[in-house]
Amino acid sequence: MTTADQYRANADNCAMMAEAAETEPNKNRFKRMEAAWRALAEEQDWLDGKSPAEGLRQEIYLAWTALEEEQLRDAMNAGQNSAQIAKKLKRTQAAVLGHAYKLGLRFGNR
Repeated sequence: MTTADQYRANADNCAMMAEAAETEPNKNRFKRMEAAWRALAEEQDWLDGKSPAEGLRQEIYLAWTALEEEQLRDAMNAGQNSAQIAKKLKRTQAAVLGHAYKLGLRFGNR
């Protein structure tokens, strides 16, 4: 099992814990942990020389546009998770999580 596979297994465990969580704060906490593990797995794949997921842009040199930032804010306000937003914006989850943090936005805070 590769490091990235282990990260994905951790993400799967967090997803199961989120499903079993009895309170909304705990459910949100596990969902954020799941997203973080998946982002780590994606980054590890990249570090290991594997291609990014189909249709995703490389993020290293790609600046965010004002429109993308607006779409990020709107999607977060609509309750979408980082994986959904990443797919919509054709960005990695790590890029979405990192840019949201840079903008002072937080997932799961309502």
